[in-house]
Amino acid sequence: MFEDDLIQGVVWYAVLLVSLVVHEAAHAFTAWRLGDRTALEGGQVSLNPLPHILREPLGMIVLPWLSYSAWGWMIGWASTPYDVRWAKTYPKRAALMFLSGPAANLLLALAAAGCIRLGTAAELFYPPEVVNYAQVTSGCSDGLPYGLSVLVSILFSLNLAMFLFNMMPVPPLDGRAWLELLLPATWRRYYQVLMSFLPVRLTAFLLAWFLLGWILRPAFVGLLNLIYWGYPVFYG
Repeated sequence: MFEDDLIQGVVWYAVLLVSLVVHEAAHAFTAWRLGDRTALEGGQVSLNPLPHILREPLGMIVLPWLSYSAWGWMIGWASTPYDVRWAKTYPKRAALMFLSGPAANLLLALAAAGCIRLGTAAELFYPPEVVNYAQVTSGCSDGLPYGLSVLVSILFSLNLAMFLFNMMPVPPLDGRAWLELLLPATWRRYYQVLMSFLPVRLTAFLLAWFLLGWILRPAFVGLLNLIYWGYPVFYG
């Protein structure tokens, strides 16, 4: 039992690490291409996890394993430096930089969904009778098929959750960018002033975390039904 938990923990951590690194590297790469070299000079324009871990060791090492020990799944965080003056001078470029991180997570989730669909068609995977965030699909046999099924299941669920959570329009989440882009100038200033108050920002962040539980399940079930479209299963 302990050995199985440890193996699944290693898979969880590997997927979380890749997901966080890809998210932050997308931020850094977009900022660099749009004129801000801050993250490039800090080494974040890279899929090498080391510069990201060195910047946020608590969020990328300590918290993931603490959360796994407590709840059986992992959470964490990372960050990418950027020039605030550049962001204020070029707000649309900054918005693209912020949104590139969640977009990268969405692409990872869709890639995992595609792998599950293809693996099911190739009879490497099959739809499980009981589905959860760590078991979106099941391996048709022990060994490699089982290991891959756990990997793509966690990759799908974790990146879907990261995308939805980070798209919430609350600082410091990336979703604040699309709200600032869509709001008229007057409303945008009101929003920025409101979010400058720490109690408001903390309350909004906690509300976003609470809302994730309501948003994630229908999104998860809806995508799952698309993945298994044409198969005699339905999760809802």
